[in-house]
Amino acid sequence: LHKPESGAALEPAADDLVSLTAALKRKPPGGGDAPVASLREVDLGQSGGGLRGAFEFVAALLAGEECRVQKLALSGVRSASVEALAALGAALDGNRHLEQLSLGCNFISAEGCRALAAAVASHPALRSLSLEHNPIQDSGAAALSAALCGRGSRLTSLSLPFTGAKDGACRALADALAAGAPLASLDLGGNLVTAGGAPPPPPPPRPPPPPPPRRPT
Repeated sequence: LHKPESGAALEPAADDLVSLTAALKRKPPGGGDAPVASLREVDLGQSGGGLRGAFEFVAALLAGEECRVQKLALSGVRSASVEALAALGAALDGNRHLEQLSLGCNFISAEGCRALAAAVASHPALRSLSLEHNPIQDSGAAALSAALCGRGSRLTSLSLPFTGAKDGACRALADALAAGAPLASLDLGGNLVTAGGAPPPPPPPRPPPPPPPRRPT
């Protein structure tokens, strides 16, 4: 966790996340905002063998109007059950400030991805979503593609490398883009995409017509 004013970092142990959430949301005795109001970035990534309760902690942290976190990273915490992702999705549904969400390397399944997709579809501020190295497969990518077509979607960057995506994911994403999805950056590196899922090459340019025959003078 980083406070932009001081640059100080907090590194909670797994068993301390519940008490940390309470402390961040507790208003000082003399009045004023709770500490969570000054947080702009939360990073719980790469927590060794996994950080138990990380998704539940973040869901509780994001809930409530006082949370102004703009950048959230939970890469490599390895605790992303479907229930945890549903809780995160519910918290995102009431959140209005998060702009970047990184959830790489958490064993997120296609079902877990579907639990998250609805919140992505309607979030008014989320611009960037990273799900690299999660086995979401084609059906998870299709759920995200459908979310991109939602009227409330503001997502402009989607990162899905090494997610088991195949040609079906490419077709779903192509349909979303054709329907007006606002994506400006899409990463599908390291996936099993064949020529059938890649867009066809443009036709070669036609040669210029030959000049008309010269009339004899």
